[in-house]
Amino acid sequence: MIINHRNPYDYGYSSKKGFYVQNEIINGRVAMISLFLIILIELFTGKTLLNILSSLSL
Repeated sequence: MIINHRNPYDYGYSSKKGFYVQNEIINGRVAMISLFLIILIELFTGKTLLNILSSLSL
């Protein structure tokens, strides 16, 4: 994993509401990976994620 050692203010904004810039970066990366995985699931199964989850019997 590549760790970014930049100054937090290099990104053009300061931390908002106590959140750290590194956490915001990680959150964005996790969101993009999740979106990519959901799209792959839909392409390979032909169903949406909600259809798959609703068909599970709990």
